[in-house]
Amino acid sequence: GLCNCKLSTFFNSTQCSVTCGTGTRNQTRFVLVKATGGGAPCPNPVRTVSCKGPPCPIDCTVNEWSAWRGCNAGCNRFGTDYRYRSVAQQPLNGGTACPSKI
Repeated sequence: GLCNCKLSTFFNSTQCSVTCGTGTRNQTRFVLVKATGGGAPCPNPVRTVSCKGPPCPIDCTVNEWSAWRGCNAGCNRFGTDYRYRSVAQQPLNGGTACPSKI
């Protein structure tokens, strides 16, 4: 007789493709009843879905050093020359900390 294909519910058949952030994984269904006698055939039993891991660590990044600002010495000829850099990205989610000298 005529039997339509019948599939199980989807289950995760692969792990998430990433350990953090958004990736993909395959989900699969088992064929419970094969189509016979001209019944509706089985659709693809595998689908790809998105999956999320924990947030990815973001490391600190700093901008380039500024130009030297020039010595601030007065008449006594002792002084300091300095330059600086700023933080472009603060660390997030356990990323590498910023250097102590900015």
